[in-house]
Amino acid sequence: MYANNFEYNNEAIKDFADFGKKAEKYIYQSPQDALAAFRTLGEALLNDIYEKDRIFAEIRVTASEYSTQDKKIKLLSTYNRKIGEVYYPENIINSFRTIKNTGNVAAHNIKSEIFTVEKALEIDKVMYKIWAWYLEIYTSVECYPYVEPKNKDISNDEGLQDEVDELKKKIEELQKFNEHQEEKLDSSKKQERQSRSRKYQQTHDLSEEETREIIDQQLRDAGWEADTKKFNNYENKTLPKKGKRMAIAEWVLSNGKRADYALFDGLNLVGVVEAKEWGKDIPGDLAQAKEYAKLITKNSDVYNLVVEDDATYKVPFIYSTNGRPYIRQYKSKSGIWYLDTRNPNNHAKSLQAWHSPDDLKLKLSAKPEKEANEILKNESMLSFANRYYQVEAIKAVENAVIDGKRRILLQMATGTGKTRTAIALMYHLLKAKKARRILYLVDRNSLGRQTEDTLKNLKVDATSIADIYGVKALSSGKIDKDTKIHIATVQSMISRLFSGINNDESFTVGTYDFIIVDEAHRGYALDRDMREGDERIYDEQDYVSQYRRVIDFFDATAIAMTATPAKHTVEIFGSPIYSYSYRQAVLDGWLIDHDTPYVFKTELSENGINFKIDEDVTVYDSEKNTISTETLDEDMNFDVSQFNRRVLASDFNRVIAEKLTEYIDPTDEMAGKTLIFAVTDKHADDFVIALKDAYEKADIPVPDDAIQKITGQTYEYGQAIKNFKNEVYPNIVVTVDLLTTGIDVPEITNIVFLRQVRSRILYEQMIGRATRPCEKIQKDHFNIYDAVGIYDKMKSVSNMNMVVKNPNHNLDYYVNKTNPLDYEDESDYKTYRDDLLATVQRKIKRIPEDKLAEFCNFAKIKSTDEWTQSIKNMSKERLSQEMPKIEKLASFKYNDAKMIISDKEDKFKDVDRSYGDSGKKPEDYLESFNQYIQSNQNELLGLEIIKTRPQDLSLSELKEIVLTLSQYGYNERDLQNAWKKVKGEQTAASIISFIRQAMMTTDRLEDHEAMVNRAMNKVYGMTEWTVMQKKWLDKIAKQLKQNEVLGRDAQQAFDTIPAFKNNGGYNRVNKLLDGKADEIIKIINKNLYA
Repeated sequence: MYANNFEYNNEAIKDFADFGKKAEKYIYQSPQDALAAFRTLGEALLNDIYEKDRIFAEIRVTASEYSTQDKKIKLLSTYNRKIGEVYYPENIINSFRTIKNTGNVAAHNIKSEIFTVEKALEIDKVMYKIWAWYLEIYTSVECYPYVEPKNKDISNDEGLQDEVDELKKKIEELQKFNEHQEEKLDSSKKQERQSRSRKYQQTHDLSEEETREIIDQQLRDAGWEADTKKFNNYENKTLPKKGKRMAIAEWVLSNGKRADYALFDGLNLVGVVEAKEWGKDIPGDLAQAKEYAKLITKNSDVYNLVVEDDATYKVPFIYSTNGRPYIRQYKSKSGIWYLDTRNPNNHAKSLQAWHSPDDLKLKLSAKPEKEANEILKNESMLSFANRYYQVEAIKAVENAVIDGKRRILLQMATGTGKTRTAIALMYHLLKAKKARRILYLVDRNSLGRQTEDTLKNLKVDATSIADIYGVKALSSGKIDKDTKIHIATVQSMISRLFSGINNDESFTVGTYDFIIVDEAHRGYALDRDMREGDERIYDEQDYVSQYRRVIDFFDATAIAMTATPAKHTVEIFGSPIYSYSYRQAVLDGWLIDHDTPYVFKTELSENGINFKIDEDVTVYDSEKNTISTETLDEDMNFDVSQFNRRVLASDFNRVIAEKLTEYIDPTDEMAGKTLIFAVTDKHADDFVIALKDAYEKADIPVPDDAIQKITGQTYEYGQAIKNFKNEVYPNIVVTVDLLTTGIDVPEITNIVFLRQVRSRILYEQMIGRATRPCEKIQKDHFNIYDAVGIYDKMKSVSNMNMVVKNPNHNLDYYVNKTNPLDYEDESDYKTYRDDLLATVQRKIKRIPEDKLAEFCNFAKIKSTDEWTQSIKNMSKERLSQEMPKIEKLASFKYNDAKMIISDKEDKFKDVDRSYGDSGKKPEDYLESFNQYIQSNQNELLGLEIIKTRPQDLSLSELKEIVLTLSQYGYNERDLQNAWKKVKGEQTAASIISFIRQAMMTTDRLEDHEAMVNRAMNKVYGMTEWTVMQKKWLDKIAKQLKQNEVLGRDAQQAFDTIPAFKNNGGYNRVNKLLDGKADEIIKIINKNLYA
């Protein structure tokens, strides 16, 4: 009796089922037509899955980017990697691929040995596997057990072909799905399907054959010829061949055992693989692969060994896998575990994919590890990165690399030469052949271009680093494997590795052996406009997740460099192995400090902009680009943080612009340049106009090009940035976010804040734009102008935390990436529920009243207050049922598109100076400093020396004191300004003078320069100095003015201060000064604080 596996009458699947029945009818009479029909059915089901799961919308791509079935199949695996879960089982993905490949041969009428009944029956079973999975996940239809179709004569079935043609038309109609998919999948359906998918995988263990098929495909994806049935040493006596890169299954060992795979690059045996059952833990089975590697014997007639004859393991690389795709949270049960046996101290690592033959060839071409480590240890420092802290940083990283550390974090203040340090490090690693190819990962294209230019400009023995090793920017096209340094943005790598777009198969896990991550903080999503390349990323949480996957994808040591580590940076890379802080750099003279901030206060910034109920207001709708008048149905109050975001505060802008003209002179080139941070792109445009009007009103002629906006919306913003850096104009730039990170313009002397930010990291990056010294304009400090109270706000925020809890989680994140039922631990669930509730409440506050009413009607609730209160104590089961309501809430857009245009007048009130970290008044600041010194003179090392014998104070002791004082908010410049404010007199007293004044409870302060001049006059009068000797004495005076002390004795002074140490140190200075160096230092120390 005829049996059929597609005998279903359910209306939802009838067309698919009918086509399956017709395909099975062809199996015995026309296997080729059966294979072609199965291919059509497979493609139809695949497209239906794409439509049902809204995959394009989930990954934020378009159907036009996936015009082929092959790309769609690959994207299923990409989707699994992106969400960190096996949503689409690998055996199902592999089955789609098998159906497609055999069907393509049949559909194109290519003569082939596969057109047999046996092959058609085999493919029928593969099609049934997809069918059974599809029914279980996407329908409520029960699937019947598989039965092998019986032979039936269809030669007289004249209408069969017409039926098939008709069904093909129906299938084609089914395939015309919505290509844009703007709306994502309903969250409740998504969660239900994920639950079904997990259940399916738990109840459908893969057979050994299915597991091998998956591993075969993974090996083929990495560039190996792999087919367990075809390339099989035990079954078919398969042997390696010259020019072939083969994964030969069931390789017979000397004791008769069989390695699951042996990897051959030509005739070179480079690896063995132990393949385990699908659900089994993997790492423990590397022991079996190790045993196989020992059992390999030399057989030069068949293959070559690539390790030393006396090596314990005759194969350099061993692997263990169960075929499951890599999931970071389940490393032991997924991915590919790998060990390099050449070094007994190496440990097993988990990989996301197989090394390609070229990857292993690259590893084998590297110097032996011990030899490379010795070269690295003895490598001399390069002239362009030879400051003491750069040398210490490089050595710290190199030692960590030698010790086998795989994740390394280096913290260096903005402006201290992180890029130069990184380039010197790359040069060392490449020269020692510890690295064969390095990926330099940046956060934005402008940083990549800047790094590329630096690599071209920095030279070793008159040859640029770029020319020595080759540099390639990975902006497009295939990677160039001949160059040793590749530069790419994080966003582009996310796209190329995980979005499926331009999925570049030339990227393998071994493409790079080192990754340098520049500006690795990226922890301030709430304060960012969407950046270049970010449009495919949901939010900061999604960014961090994908960013981490880029790092984890490659079998590489990752070295992160940042001035401001975010919490997630430390979670990924560990604590910094070396730190060089901004305060240390200021003390060393490599960076400059800011003056006491100017805090501008206006009537509106102090009191807010307030509107009363029933007041008519003008409203600008940025989405519709319209202006209308609306009557308010409630009071509305806006504080300064909402100015120019929720309310257009044009008179506030005018007042601040006019005040800035009193402090910033754009016609004076020696006054430096100004960077102003605005709220939005529109606000930046408005403020440029306000500032030009203010200078015109003040009768200060300013060239039109002097004041410009530079944001991501600026035409050729890359060129605009170069002009700001290198040309006279613009010298006042208004930006939003584009110039916050990694842009070096040393001439910036003024930072103006017109916006508040919620991240200490971003704030410090903004401040960091002005910390670089500039000899050209004799820059010795920079100014901060604060119009929105950001300086006070940032004082209470630590470097490692955001101002608000979990700011990275928006409602889209909770709807698309979480499920309450996933939280087994009650404490974890409560934390999740509280965070979700806080996000819901923030959303409710920011959407219009009419939308809230629509939501209440949809959710069948009386009020949002009542509903949110109920969420506080909801069980995970109940909250799961509420997710469709939360999804609906997430779909509403904020009313941020509408902005009230304020006509409220503003007046300037006051300029305040904020002293110390707690923003004290000047008299309170001086008093608290005096109290601190008096209370800690016995605890703080060095204070007693300053009081009683300042001539014995060393420079290192002074730096320790200054660093400690800075941690409590006390610094020399604030003390000088506070003294001027309170005493009414200018002072250039040093920190030592302030300390001595506090300890001796006197009002007497002496300018440091006067003290130095007094001491040096004694030195100048010692004898008749020659012109050359006088120049050296002037150098001593200059250093004394910069550093306040030289040292206890001449040896210490001239052998520790870089300006002298780098020019021959004590011996040379003493010789040039006719042996009087010791006497000179004694005279200086005696008279400096006399």
